[in-house]
Amino acid sequence: YAKDGDTLSYTNVVLRKILHYYPHLNRKEYILSPEESYAADESNQQNYTAADKEGFASFGSLAGEDEYYLLYAYFLKLKDVTANKSGRRKKLVAIYQTINDIHAEITNGGTYFYHQYKRTLAYAEYDMYEYISYRTYDENKYDISRQKEFYLQYLIQFIKDETAGSDSNPNTYKKKRVALILSDVSRLDTLITDYFYLSHAIQFNTKYY
Repeated sequence: YAKDGDTLSYTNVVLRKILHYYPHLNRKEYILSPEESYAADESNQQNYTAADKEGFASFGSLAGEDEYYLLYAYFLKLKDVTANKSGRRKKLVAIYQTINDIHAEITNGGTYFYHQYKRTLAYAEYDMYEYISYRTYDENKYDISRQKEFYLQYLIQFIKDETAGSDSNPNTYKKKRVALILSDVSRLDTLITDYFYLSHAIQFNTKYY
């Protein structure tokens, strides 16, 4: 999943300790969103000392929060035992990461987008959990072609507006840069194939960017 190939590994002892001090990572019911889960677990940490949690790093830093979100995604994915939605999950992650790439490229990068890239796994997993648990979306609700066209045109106009006059570099560079960003919009066009994907792409874009 991770763009830089990061892999998390823990001993059983350390993992049990993490779940003890951060119980929202593996709630049995009333699953919270990644942000709510992280905030709830972090608020409880004042009750513990460093000695209590000896053997693993705190999740208090930005990198630590990334790690928490990856663990959140892992444990929530394990709850998907009744429906094989691996293809839908993979596509939703790709949509979220592509939207993140678009905004990163518009602003010439930044640490926010690096952290968001990893956290998209948790966002997508939570949306998949709600989909599997509540069936809140009909995969083929209706023809989305017109709505998708409006959304993609909005993104294209946003990209053109945000990149107009923003570079002191030669026009040839700017054209290549804009073309690269627009290629991500084309990728979204391919990935968004039904109402579920379209509605979540719009929500994700609006909430985080």
